[in-house]
Amino acid sequence: MFNRLYFISIAKKISNALIRLGHDVLNISDRDTIRFNRNISANSGINYLNKLFVETVRNYSPDLIVLGHSDNLKTESLEKIKKLKKDIKIIQWFEDNLHESGPDPIQNQKRLLKYDDFIDHNFITTHPSALAFVKNKKRYSYLPIPVDKNVEKLNVYQNNQSIYDLFFTMSHGVNRGVLKLNKYDVRYPFIEKLLKNNPNILFDIYGYKTRQPIWAEDFYHTIYLSKMALNLSRTNSVKYYTSNRISSLIGNGLMTFVDIKTQLNDFFDDDEIVFYKNINDLTEKLNYYKENDILRKKIAKKGQKKYFEIFANDIVAQYMIDKIFGTKIKNKYQWMN
Repeated sequence: MFNRLYFISIAKKISNALIRLGHDVLNISDRDTIRFNRNISANSGINYLNKLFVETVRNYSPDLIVLGHSDNLKTESLEKIKKLKKDIKIIQWFEDNLHESGPDPIQNQKRLLKYDDFIDHNFITTHPSALAFVKNKKRYSYLPIPVDKNVEKLNVYQNNQSIYDLFFTMSHGVNRGVLKLNKYDVRYPFIEKLLKNNPNILFDIYGYKTRQPIWAEDFYHTIYLSKMALNLSRTNSVKYYTSNRISSLIGNGLMTFVDIKTQLNDFFDDDEIVFYKNINDLTEKLNYYKENDILRKKIAKKGQKKYFEIFANDIVAQYMIDKIFGTKIKNKYQWMN
């Protein structure tokens, strides 16, 4: 709401890319539509959303519908649009955890499969090979967290007056925005041990204990003050799955620490992202790069450059178009396998 999440919005980045690629795009936010058209009950907003959706398809006659966490559509609405335009393609992207080792796997799997009868292809931020519940893996492709040149707009490595050594933030849900009372996060023990092991490191941590998460422009102002960042998800051992914020960190030019178990070293070298094996390895590397500013900045710059070279939103969007319409992929990157 109020564009608080614009900087981590996959929907916005994909939409921006499709427009730059020459496509005409109409955007509908299901949550905003429901909120703004709710009268006495939530159903009034949901009914309006579904009417808006069907009538927009009738009037606009799109070739492709891209769904992303659109939980409030009714299956009968999708049935109607399939009848209105039999050759229409429907794809879905999904960024939340889907693996049993991570948070809310059953709920997220149900959300992913809710419209399965109508979806032509799914793009997910976990590699499909890591998901046992996915039966027909040909209908699933890996989706990296994209960067957008107008969203990831900083070059933090250029700042010579950093205040903090390491930045990290987490939340209890991006849509909620604030911490839940008495909520326990599985990352707390890791953070507590990291703090205890590194008394000489200046940490800037948000979403921890009573310090609220930060969003939008506050996020940009804050990361610019740190030398390095930690990308830590609630699950870090699932192939390619990572927090959405990885694009905000690396894309804005922060040297970033990433757990080696994510296997993102398939795409990035050690002089682009600093991979760590465990908390002791992270501690050693954190202290090393704190004292080596020149090398740190080189890694941050190279990491940012590589991220834009392989995960830029126009590359990701073109891949989605090629995949669903069966057109030849002109520039194929390793993550597209």
